[in-house]
Amino acid sequence: MSVYAATQAFGSELRVHLIHYYASHPGRQIDAVRALGVERAVVSLNTRALIETGVLTVDEDKVYSIDQDRLDELLDALRRFGEPEKPNEPPRHG
Repeated sequence: MSVYAATQAFGSELRVHLIHYYASHPGRQIDAVRALGVERAVVSLNTRALIETGVLTVDEDKVYSIDQDRLDELLDALRRFGEPEKPNEPPRHG
């Protein structure tokens, strides 16, 4: 469910900071640790959560980057979730 994944991805301030960081600085986790001044274990845990939601990808060189299409999909799911349902339209479960 996209709304659930969106709440997981955007559900903490650190995850939002990581999304912003990796969007402008694709790279290794240690670089995010240094840039954000957060313990490595905490960054690792939150990075895994972003990978699970599909927002973050990692290549064979362990370079992390944002999947912009997935990020847009989750943002759209949140927007649609807040819209009122129209009569005679089945409920959205995003």
